[in-house]
Amino acid sequence: RVGPTPTFVASNHLVGIAEIEAWTAATAARLGAVPRESGRSQADRAIRAFEFGAAGAREAVVVIGRQHPPEVAETVGFFRFVEAVAADTEAARAFRARFRVLCVPLVNPDGVHEGQWRSTLGAVDSNRDCNDFSQPETAAVRDAILEIQKRADSRLFLLLDFHTTSKDSFYLPPDSAKTFPAKFSRRWVDAIQARFPDYEVESTGSHNVDQWTFKRWAFETTGAPGITYELGSGTAPAKIQRIVQGAADAAIRLLMERAAAPRSEGPFP
Repeated sequence: RVGPTPTFVASNHLVGIAEIEAWTAATAARLGAVPRESGRSQADRAIRAFEFGAAGAREAVVVIGRQHPPEVAETVGFFRFVEAVAADTEAARAFRARFRVLCVPLVNPDGVHEGQWRSTLGAVDSNRDCNDFSQPETAAVRDAILEIQKRADSRLFLLLDFHTTSKDSFYLPPDSAKTFPAKFSRRWVDAIQARFPDYEVESTGSHNVDQWTFKRWAFETTGAPGITYELGSGTAPAKIQRIVQGAADAAIRLLMERAAAPRSEGPFP
């Protein structure tokens, strides 16, 4: 029997706009950052972003999430990754002293609100729109990233896009791609596997290479690794948090290694 109040049926716990915006406000405040509007969605909802780390840093990382509305597990992973980078640990503090981090937690707020499967209200999959940028949501993310590139002497080291699929996996640039930092993608997944030997780290460099996904645009535009980090829809939230914590720790270590190397060792602008 259904009563007079709405009844929600969901395959996973609900993490909607209110929860994401509350996390964004609290996390940004703890870091001394101020969330800003990168743009407005088709239904005029805010697409919020915030930056933290060293002011004027020339090294930068971008983390985005929730392009596809029902992919709740990826939001759990996104939260944990950013929290690990923002943590009060020696490694995280050193990273923030060297890097600037741009976070866009909710790329597709209309889709989350309306219960879309993969698309924006414009009936476009935002993760196939990274050439035309026909949607205000994808254009907002693009413009925020290009603004980083315009900063004097800046260099993007990693552009990470969180998603959810049937199992945990990484979609990497093609093995033949000459990224900066060189070989970061493979070194990262190998480091995660070494940290969690009983956890199977699946990865491929051949996923949707012919489509205009965020990871393809990220690499072709910036030269940095564009990586899709997929969390399994059936992976327990506690496990996601544990694995992503380790993944973030490994990423921090590898990125700091490269940032500390002489600039002559890599293709800088």
